Amino acid sequence: MNAPQPHIWTRRVGMLLLSAACCVGACQSQSGKSSSDTGMDSGWSAGGEGEGEGEGEGEGEGEGENTDECGGTPPVILSVQCSANGTRAPEPGADELPILLLALSVEDADADLTEMTVSIYFDDTLDGIVSTAEPFYNPVVVSLSENTCEEPDADVNLDLFVNGVTPRYNQTYEWGVVVEDANGFASELVVFECITPYENGDPGNGEG
Repeated sequence: MNAPQPHIWTRRVGMLLLSAACCVGACQSQSGKSSSDTGMDSGWSAGGEGEGEGEGEGEGEGEGENTDECGGTPPVILSVQCSANGTRAPEPGADELPILLLALSVEDADADLTEMTVSIYFDDTLDGIVSTAEPFYNPVVVSLSENTCEEPDADVNLDLFVNGVTPRYNQTYEWGVVVEDANGFASELVVFECITPYENGDPGNGEG
């Protein structure tokens, strides 16, 4: 059973708020100036200031300039937080589903987070290993900027819809996250445990 695909928000502090809604392979995004109220818990902020050294023109298709300043360093996922985030319909007219919020803080030394691809994996075997062979959620591509080499850090707030089958309600899973930058360099897989919410969106206890 396919789940509705993630809703994702990324934010550079005081600079940009971009949202992308992805449902079953289709993705649309809208960007605008940032707001102090995103409709979610606050507390995630970008962890550094951009150097602003890049002057080249961005390709806009995930193909940044591969220079000494931009294009040789993979991104690093600094932290991941997860929590229940209520319920919401994944698209107009659909039934509401419980949401698991993943909040990521990412940095990249060569500042090519102008476009990011976020991939999410999970399994129910708590052994510290998560397979990346068959992702359930489609990877989400998020464009932050057309300015090459000027995005060294970003916060990514990702809503995962829980359909009750895969993944199940109120279950402990191991999750894996990979972030790929505009030049195709991927971060290391970060693995962590997180409990899916109850069907009504309340935080689960992992007891099924």
